[in-house]
Amino acid sequence: MNTLDKMIGAGGCFYVLGASEASIPAGYTAYAAMIGVDATEIATVDELIDGVATELADASWEGVALLRGDLITFENPITSITLTNETDSVICYLEPTSYVAPE
Repeated sequence: MNTLDKMIGAGGCFYVLGASEASIPAGYTAYAAMIGVDATEIATVDELIDGVATELADASWEGVALLRGDLITFENPITSITLTNETDSVICYLEPTSYVAPE
């Protein structure tokens, strides 16, 4: 998937609301997330490294009150995301897993 396709969300989007873990739809990973409401906190994400979902626990944007419209780009594609509060929301930008570059 080229950069322009990613910028316009050609792979689709996935809306996440609330504090439970949300798995990215099968066949896709997320490469970025746009914050939906002020004070949204991302608790954890699982990133895809060498074909294995691994919890990321040390990102600078985890556990921080983010503002509506903030764009978080992930270093590695993610397979799930967990938000902290019931009113937190993000829109994840997707890419088919066939586009995920091998590590």
